[in-house]
Amino acid sequence: RHYGYDRFPLRLPGIAVGQAARKAPQAAKVELVRELCLGLGFDEAISSVLVSRATETFGESPAVVLSNPLSEESAVLRSSLVPGLLSALQWNLNRGSESVRLFEVGNIYRREGEGYAEPPRLALVATGDRMGAALGQPGKSVDFLDLKGDLEQLAELFDISSCDFDSEQLPDYYRPGHRARLVIEGERVALLGELHPQVAERWKFRRPVYLAEMHLDSLLRRNLNSPRVQPISRYPAVERDFSVLLPEAR
Repeated sequence: RHYGYDRFPLRLPGIAVGQAARKAPQAAKVELVRELCLGLGFDEAISSVLVSRATETFGESPAVVLSNPLSEESAVLRSSLVPGLLSALQWNLNRGSESVRLFEVGNIYRREGEGYAEPPRLALVATGDRMGAALGQPGKSVDFLDLKGDLEQLAELFDISSCDFDSEQLPDYYRPGHRARLVIEGERVALLGELHPQVAERWKFRRPVYLAEMHLDSLLRRNLNSPRVQPISRYPAVERDFSVLLPEAR
């Protein structure tokens, strides 16, 4: 500014020739997760990593506080993807949308020892109708089982040996009796359930809202579930329908 912008020469920066762009090691797996979420009817959302201190209640660990925040609304780095998705959901509902299904893939931020960690996460939120009303058939609202089935399909992308659900060690912002966690090979991988009515009231949601949070780093360590081809049996099963006529005397 002091030197003068007009005194800088107008030329493009140099480009290194022969260095091809390379994708991150887990990019292919993350892309499959995104494609499946889109196929399940979710729209992708992208929220800011800078949030207010009020969102710390959604994180599993204390938020990373900025030393020179621009405002109180962006004073910490997010420790959960849930607040950003709830804000996007609220924005859509306030503008006339009745059925909204969103997902986001991104990093959260937390302290880890003397440094910091940025583990990847996947979050989903859904409310409204899963299936619209048709001729002679009423609409069906999104419920807990719909989100549970979506998480099962996401887990099936990877090579896993066991997949179970339980209801232990769940956050308070999920409604009791309507929440669960996904455990894969003894490791907690995801949380899901209905948003607690008190929390939903603070966000001014008038319909039940369902959330899911998945630890992508736990899944990305595993290999993708490749299709396995098996030969067709040389002796396939044969079904026959026999009709037997017997005299009434017997």
